[in-house]
Amino acid sequence: MYIPASEIPSVVQIVSKYANSSDIKCFLVGGAVRDILMNRTISDIDIVVNVNPFDFAAKLSQTFGYGTPVVLDKSRSNICRLAGIENILDDTNFPKKIDLDIKEMDGSIRNDLSNRDFSIDAIALDLINSCDDDFKVIDFSDGISDLLNKKIRMLDENVFLNDPLRLIRAIRLSSDLNFNIDEATEDQIIKDSELLKRVSSERVRDEFMKILLNIESKKYLRKLDDLCLLEKIFEDFIKLKNLSQPEEHYWDVFEHSIQSVGYVDELLYGSDIKIGKHFNGIEGIINEIRSFRLSDEPDDQNKFVLLKLTALLHDIGKYPTRSIDVNGRIRFLGHSEVGAKIADVILTDLRMPKKSINFVKKLIDNHLRPGQLSSKKDIPSNRALYRFYRDLGDLYIPIIILYLADVLAAAGPKLTQNDWNNTLRYVNHIIAYQSIILEENSLNTLLTGHEIMSTFGLESGKIVGDLLEKVNESHALGQLKSKQDALDLIEGLLSLGEDFAKEY
Repeated sequence: MYIPASEIPSVVQIVSKYANSSDIKCFLVGGAVRDILMNRTISDIDIVVNVNPFDFAAKLSQTFGYGTPVVLDKSRSNICRLAGIENILDDTNFPKKIDLDIKEMDGSIRNDLSNRDFSIDAIALDLINSCDDDFKVIDFSDGISDLLNKKIRMLDENVFLNDPLRLIRAIRLSSDLNFNIDEATEDQIIKDSELLKRVSSERVRDEFMKILLNIESKKYLRKLDDLCLLEKIFEDFIKLKNLSQPEEHYWDVFEHSIQSVGYVDELLYGSDIKIGKHFNGIEGIINEIRSFRLSDEPDDQNKFVLLKLTALLHDIGKYPTRSIDVNGRIRFLGHSEVGAKIADVILTDLRMPKKSINFVKKLIDNHLRPGQLSSKKDIPSNRALYRFYRDLGDLYIPIIILYLADVLAAAGPKLTQNDWNNTLRYVNHIIAYQSIILEENSLNTLLTGHEIMSTFGLESGKIVGDLLEKVNESHALGQLKSKQDALDLIEGLLSLGEDFAKEY
C-alpha cells in the first residue's frame, strides 16, 4: 500500500528529502501515520532513524532554518525533540503547535514497531523508499485492518507492563477515535490495572484531561470504572459507590457524579435536553462554555475540562459528611466545603496547576449557591443576586452550567418537563440580572476608597473596604443615585460604630 505525496504534510516531505540526501533510514511512525490514513488533524510527528537522533535533529534544523534540538530527558536519551518549528508549518491539517520527535530505531523497523502499544499505532511510512513520489506503508500487525474495524488492540500482553500509562491511553484513544477496545485488551487492562500506580501523576493527569475534553466523557468514565482504572486515579471517588441519598435523588452519589459530567456535555452539545430560544440568557452561557473548549490553553487549564472535572468531584465531600437526622432523613451537612478541601488534595496529587485547583475548589464550594438564592425557587432578591455576582465574578458562567447539570443528575428520569421549565426560568432570571442591572450600575462608581478615607478621616483598612462594598451594593440595588447619597449612607453607618461591618 502506498500513500500519495499530496497527502503527506510538507514538513514530513522535507524530512524525507533530507534523509534521502544523507542516505539515512527514516520512517514516520505512530499517531501521525494513523491520522494521515484517517484524514485527521496531525498533532505530533514521530520519526525513527538509524542514526543519532540529536545529530539528525541538528542537521534538520539547518534544513528548516528553524528549530532547536532538545533531548527530552535522561530516561529517554535516544529521543530528541525539534522544538520551535511552528514557523514552517503551512499545512491546514496541523494545529498551531506540534511536537516533532526523533527517535533512534530499535534495530530494525519491524522490531521498532513491534515494541509499540497498539496495532493502529504500529504502522509506519517509509520516507526513503518511495515509488513515483508515493510513500510505502509498512504494517506488520494488521493495524490498517483494525483502523477499518475501529478497534484498539494491544500488540502483546506485555504492552502495559512495559509502560503502564498505556492502560489509560487505551481509553483516551478510544475517546479520541470513537473506537472500541477489543475484549482481550480489556481483560489485560483489568489484570494490569494496579500498574497504573507506577506512572507519574503528571502523565496520568494529561491522559485523563484529554478524556474529559471529549464531548461524550460519561461513556469513557464508565469504561475507566469498568476496567478498574478510575479508582486508581481517584482513590476517594470509589467511596461514593452505593452511597445512598435522600429520596428526591434518583441515583447514588457515585452514579449522580458520573451523570453530572454527562449532563454538562448534553447541555452543551446534546439534543436530548431542550432549553428553548426564549431562555436566551442560558443559550448565551452555553455558547460561552463551548468557546472555552476551543481555547489554546493546555488541557489542565481549559475551563471546559475543569468544569467537567468539577462535575465529577462536586459531591466528593458527601462520604465523610453523610449522617441521618432524628427523622431518618439523610444529610450531607457542609459537604461543599469539605469537598473543596478533598478536591484540593486530589488535584495537588495530580500536579494540577494551582490556578486550576483554585478554579475547581471555588466551583465545588459554591455549587449549591444558585439554588440557595431564594427559598422554594422563588425569584431571588436583587440583594441576593448582587452578592452572588460579587462573590463569584466570571465564575458564574461555569457555576450556572454546573447547577443545571446537578439538577438534571439529581432527579434523573423523574424530572418532569414542568419542573425543568421552572428551573430554566429561575436560572434565566439570575442571568438576566447580571446582563442588565449589574452591568448598568457598574458603569460608574459613586465613591472610591480614597474619597471615603479623605472625607471621613479614616485610615486604610477593613472598615474602608466594608463601607465601599455597602455603597456599591446599595448603588447596584438602586438605593443610591448620587455621590451625596453615598456620603450620607456612610455617615449614618459610621454613627452606628464599626460593628456595622459584621453584617457585610
